[in-house]
Amino acid sequence: MHTHKLPNLMLALLLAAAQSAPMAAQTQPIARRTSADDTSSKDKDQPKPNTAGGGATKADDAAVELRQALPLLPALTRGRDGLLNVSGQRATQNLMVTSTNMKDPVSDTFVFAGTLPLEAAEAVLIPSEQFTVTLPKFYSTVPALDQLSRSAWRFSLENPLLALVHRSNGVRGVRSATPTVTATGPLAGGAILLFESFGYRLNKSTIASALGGKNDTRYQSYDWNQHAELRTWRGHNFSARLALYSQDIDFATLSAMIQPEATPDFLARGGQIYFGDSYTSSGGNIVDSSLSTRKLKLRVLPRGANPMVLVEQGLVEGNYFDTVRQSASRTEWRESLRLRQRSAWGQHQLSFGGGFTRSAFALTRFGNRVILTGEEEDELASTTDFTGSPFESLSMHELTGWAEDKWTPARRVALTLGVKYDWGSVSRSNQWAPRFGFAVLAGENTVVRGGAGVFYDVMPMTVGTFTRSRRRVVQFFDEGVPETEPTALANILSSPHLKTPHVRGWNLEVDHRVSKDLLLRVRAEERRGTDLLLINPNHPGRDMAALILSNGATSRYRELEATASYRTTRWANLNASYVRSSGAGDLNTFTTTAGTFEKMFITGNRYARSRSDAPNRFLFWGDVRAPGGVMVMPAVDWHTGFPFAFVDADGNVPSEADFGRLPSTFTLDLGLYRDFSFRALDRAARLRLGVKVFNVTNHFNPREARLGENAAQTGAEVKGFLDAPPRSYRVSATFTF
Repeated sequence: MHTHKLPNLMLALLLAAAQSAPMAAQTQPIARRTSADDTSSKDKDQPKPNTAGGGATKADDAAVELRQALPLLPALTRGRDGLLNVSGQRATQNLMVTSTNMKDPVSDTFVFAGTLPLEAAEAVLIPSEQFTVTLPKFYSTVPALDQLSRSAWRFSLENPLLALVHRSNGVRGVRSATPTVTATGPLAGGAILLFESFGYRLNKSTIASALGGKNDTRYQSYDWNQHAELRTWRGHNFSARLALYSQDIDFATLSAMIQPEATPDFLARGGQIYFGDSYTSSGGNIVDSSLSTRKLKLRVLPRGANPMVLVEQGLVEGNYFDTVRQSASRTEWRESLRLRQRSAWGQHQLSFGGGFTRSAFALTRFGNRVILTGEEEDELASTTDFTGSPFESLSMHELTGWAEDKWTPARRVALTLGVKYDWGSVSRSNQWAPRFGFAVLAGENTVVRGGAGVFYDVMPMTVGTFTRSRRRVVQFFDEGVPETEPTALANILSSPHLKTPHVRGWNLEVDHRVSKDLLLRVRAEERRGTDLLLINPNHPGRDMAALILSNGATSRYRELEATASYRTTRWANLNASYVRSSGAGDLNTFTTTAGTFEKMFITGNRYARSRSDAPNRFLFWGDVRAPGGVMVMPAVDWHTGFPFAFVDADGNVPSEADFGRLPSTFTLDLGLYRDFSFRALDRAARLRLGVKVFNVTNHFNPREARLGENAAQTGAEVKGFLDAPPRSYRVSATFTF
């Protein structure tokens, strides 16, 4: 869940979004501090400084200040339009969601898993400590809520990404538009604070086909967000939210290797209602209560009824093979108690909490035939059909509880010790997740922070219906002649109650202020996924008779980052970073194999490099003041190309290492903007106009490889690289008063 208020311009020229405030004032980091005139709603899942009953410790203050001053790195993968995103958790379980961060209650994952759009980057917070037990997962950023104005009404009209479609015969419509209107202010003498916003998104991305020609995929969404906070009686602060959202994607899975008619349309509609109350007693204790309900409907609709055909190395023709209609809901009640600070071998702040969640879904799924063949007519390899009931439904209950102590044994040391407990009706197992975090003020300008912990995922509800879901019917051929009889693959669980997947993670970070203007960060991180859900055939190749769902998958991610930030209010704000990383894991995980978009063919699992693994990455970005009040925002992004694998004519991926990597990616982006101040309706107003150019040099950065067997049919060869986003332009305008 990110705030729906966009930054003043979405200066978001990729990496530069992290420092998008005007240089005339103090440059704001991406994890901005709330001004005295604004207040953010309380996010029950975000860590906060120990301020109850005694104020923040020196170590806490320094840790928060340095963490917020250093920039948040943009995500490694770009959007389909070639624009950079910012990594970030997109929603929390009990708070508002929008169409840009729509989370499916069935799998607790994002259907179109992605990263936070740059225009929302200003509202992302970097937690001062990741390992508090109230954080549900291991991540480096959390969302912020709506920025509410206490003293006066504020309005804004923004369109940060506007682009037109240019063809050889002239302009042909709008390629990108993101208009958003927001209003916030007080009522009843400040007793009630209101926030209202409505946003619309349109984005068309052009993809060059492997067979020649270009095709567009179109994304549309709207978000309507209403938020009110009021003081109901002494010590209480009540909040209520209503969010309605919609997301439509035409040609949802389109790529260079998938023809338009073989892609489905994706539709999602949903909303969330949230009520919360925060009570502060006269003794300084805080009780937070919340109740939320979220509903979501998904549709995956093919463009016709013809079979879907996979031609050897990934070229897909025909029509999409699956029709999906899914309704899901999630209702959650949470309570927490945070005690005032107490003294005993230092300062302690104890907190306790728990909650109850009920989730339910109903799913209808109709599957059409899938064909695997070679380039010649007599090279039919296999067919897959579907049998059994297309209907699935289940309700699930979850219990959670936690206890945590934020302990300050000395002013230079802050420790967090906690344990979280979860139980779910699908796994029916006790899940204990201990976590430990620390921050040490090693010098007046140096903070060492880190921690370790266990983070459990939410068990996908479709695990509970796997054994009674529809089955695949597979038949193999040899040069077009049936080699086996059609076999209905049984769906089998390796044990009656599978374990909930979890991650064991740790990180260590050193933040150092070299001078008033120069800051450095060095950070190491590792995450290991354990008991991940895995789908694997009981026998390899043509002897398979069943698909087995187990806890047999694992994953690993390691990262070493070094970042320098030079910021001066006079003329420039410059950042540079190098990241060394490594990611690998089992490829046949449950959500990637049997999620909203199922795999066409399920072959034997293998452990391999992550599809987004890039060992080396260099970044440089910033903003520089030019004459005439113009801000110039350059950004350079270079990283190792992503890996790809060779698939043989039977659709099997060799067990050895990946076949190769895409070429290295190099992107130079450039943005310009200027502010104009004046008065409107007897109020101070500002108009910010800007232009952004992405991939200024038009560098060839392919996202796919077309592979094939060599002439002797003894090995693989690369036939070419495809799908490179071209240079693109965006204009922006933001009016606030």
